[in-house]
Amino acid sequence: MDGQLQLIRRLHAIAERDPRPFEEPYARLCAVLGGFAREVEQGRPVPAFDRGWAALVEELVATPDALLTLFPLHVQAFPNLPELVRSVSRAEPDPDVAAGLAEARRTWVAEQGDLTGDGSLLAALLDELANGDFAAGGFGLLGRYYRFRDALYGHLVDPAWLPVQREIFGLLARQQQNWTSGYVSGYAYQGYGRLGISGVKPTEHRLALWEVHHLLTPGTRVLDIGSNNGFLALEIARTAGHVDAIEYNPYLVLVGEAAARALGATNVSFICGDFTDHALSGGYDVVLSLANHQTTDQHMTMPFAEYVARCWMLLNEGGHLLFESHNVFGPGTGGPGDDGDLDAKLDSAARYFDVVRHRMTRSFVPGGNDVDKLFIDFRRRDVPDPGATRAFDLATATTRYAYDAA
Repeated sequence: MDGQLQLIRRLHAIAERDPRPFEEPYARLCAVLGGFAREVEQGRPVPAFDRGWAALVEELVATPDALLTLFPLHVQAFPNLPELVRSVSRAEPDPDVAAGLAEARRTWVAEQGDLTGDGSLLAALLDELANGDFAAGGFGLLGRYYRFRDALYGHLVDPAWLPVQREIFGLLARQQQNWTSGYVSGYAYQGYGRLGISGVKPTEHRLALWEVHHLLTPGTRVLDIGSNNGFLALEIARTAGHVDAIEYNPYLVLVGEAAARALGATNVSFICGDFTDHALSGGYDVVLSLANHQTTDQHMTMPFAEYVARCWMLLNEGGHLLFESHNVFGPGTGGPGDDGDLDAKLDSAARYFDVVRHRMTRSFVPGGNDVDKLFIDFRRRDVPDPGATRAFDLATATTRYAYDAA
């Protein structure tokens, strides 16, 4: 009992390292772990915890995709490790060979899931997640932290989402191997509470902060530029009529499609393409440009004036461009993710759009791994005005964390 209680408390402490009271999966996970702890303290068994924990351990140490994501240094030191794990999990018609493989797998899981020492994979992971410095560890540590917390949620709280989580994390692992390292070292940049995925940026809360629900009605057509893994597009589609989600990373498009199937969403079209040259139908009521006017991987480097002109052309009269900045505190020298020159960019935008309102939103990412962002609700001008200039300056805007701030 003492060892079990110690483990549950340790898991609870890990989960609380990045408190997200606005996120339902986080709150439910903490409540469930707290309930398990109370049961054990009163001398009662918790078979649901035992079953969930055993299944979680097996998934983390005996699944090649999880090994790649959660134990990158071990895989780097032993590159054949994922393939060895895959080999002991393969189907084998010969009963004797199958029995040997099953025994090898059980031995591997028992050894690497052992928390009594410090030599197992899982012991090392829990120590890192409990004590690692988020600032020093950066997105690599954060990706492992959230991936583990999602697994805890799936196995201990809501197993119904485990199949789609595995599919999504498998796609993200393949992205990391075959496309790019990803935005968060192969983890999900956008989170989605409906799927039990934390993500670096929680979709539901992020959308609520912008207060744009009145723009999203059953008749609204939306374009999401650089939709990433598509979770924001899927959440918007719950109230909008249809969403076109364009993303040039094919693995992220596959993630969005997997999530849509799991949720039964039929009013989102995932488009694998580049916004700068892909043929889009236009006629949108809302266009989302969320830190995508220049991508930090420098794949998309369309001049800003051309970018906002293209957004204007794709919108209906009176349509809205919902814009999120990159780093407005940057030097403004044009580097990746540098929006310190946003005043000049806003002069370009003013030719095509009026500012409805704007506000800063605080970073969701612990450890100083991201910055606060400027969000602007633009309304399309009926006719471009070449002489228009911005309605506010960046220095003032960066101090306003509410729409009605003086």
